[in-house]
Amino acid sequence: MSRRVVLGKRADSSFGLDVALPGYDALLDDRNDAGKFSFSSDWTDFVPVAGVGITGSAGNVPIIDNGYLPHIEVRRIDGLRIYDDFVSSAQSGFGLSVARDLIYSVPAGCFYIIYKTPMALQ
Repeated sequence: MSRRVVLGKRADSSFGLDVALPGYDALLDDRNDAGKFSFSSDWTDFVPVAGVGITGSAGNVPIIDNGYLPHIEVRRIDGLRIYDDFVSSAQSGFGLSVARDLIYSVPAGCFYIIYKTPMALQ
């Protein structure tokens, strides 16, 4: 059984907070590997990024199955401006649907960021 969270003394005798992704051990695995951890207090940037881009004409954004659905942010683009509001299904013509192997129904021409952290499922 792997430990998902370590708070306090680590195996290398340093102190901190580490949160491992499912299937990894927060005490024994390399906390600098963002593919194994969702958080480490040693990181200088808060959230590791898995991918960024602009959706093509189909609006599909493929994701890698790491055993969890990653958190994704989608921003609307209008000309040379990227809006700081999230795309939501409340906006006319905009929607964000999530499937296991594909994030789809993202409008064409939107800016997206995929983080290496699990999405909060309700």
